[in-house]
Amino acid sequence: MKYEVNNPHDKFVKEMLSEKSVAIAFLEEYLPENLSKILDIPNLSYVPTNYITPELGESFSDIVLKIGVRDSAESCYVSLLLEHKSYIDPLVSFQILGYIANAYLTQIKNKEPVYPIIPVLYYHGGEQWVLRTIADFFGAYPADMSVYFPKFESVFISLFDLGENEIQNLQNGMLRSALLLQRYHKDRKQLAKNFERILTSINPYLSNNFITTIIIYTLQTSDFTAAEIVETIKNIPSSTKNKIMSTYDMLIEKGEKRGIEKGIEKGIEKTNTEVVLRCYDNQYDLKTIALIAGLEEKEVKKIVKTHRGV
Repeated sequence: MKYEVNNPHDKFVKEMLSEKSVAIAFLEEYLPENLSKILDIPNLSYVPTNYITPELGESFSDIVLKIGVRDSAESCYVSLLLEHKSYIDPLVSFQILGYIANAYLTQIKNKEPVYPIIPVLYYHGGEQWVLRTIADFFGAYPADMSVYFPKFESVFISLFDLGENEIQNLQNGMLRSALLLQRYHKDRKQLAKNFERILTSINPYLSNNFITTIIIYTLQTSDFTAAEIVETIKNIPSSTKNKIMSTYDMLIEKGEKRGIEKGIEKGIEKTNTEVVLRCYDNQYDLKTIALIAGLEEKEVKKIVKTHRGV
């Protein structure tokens, strides 16, 4: 079953990691070295399923990747778990335990090969988080009881702990841009400092929808206005500038710029049906389309129902 990702931060990361080159760069950079050495990360493939139950859907969304083990005929699953909450949840290890258990039971139920699952938790919040294992909750018990406590390892990647220089040195421009943007979306000064660099870094990726994703995420999550985005692009390569302006024109009716100077909080001027449907066809959720179009969500639903029958 598919569960919707409505949180703009998680939707942004999920779109980013759905690009194979970005997922490869992400894992090669942030998996522990002893693990990345034995996994054939460049030849990963996406598994068209997820192991999210309705209960877990309140905490995570996932991307499941199948990766071969080097010098072996074996494979494993790496589950990229996107933490929905931007705050520290001390019980997250129990939730990961539930995820892993459901994943194995699902494989067995579907009569699939049982692949080992490596959970990778990505946290984008603004506080430092030291992940507690399940054993940490039972430290007062006698050591002889410890063998009965669930024990597993997970890879924890915290955006809070990634330094700016570390991100700037990433070779993959799309990953570099996405992490910088997500890191500084609440820091207006740092976002302004890095935004031209972010847009310049995505110049090699103009053939996909990443620029649209970048602009929408910026408007949704920061107090950067559309007018400031237009101002920023003056000094970037013309190919990127043209693509951004094309995207900008698509997002607002016939390129009109009325009403956007105060940003997404004040709404973008009402768009026509064509723009609403174009956003819907590109799999943006209804809430996001409503924000882009400056419409009530019920108006967007009505347009989609009328023209797409859903």
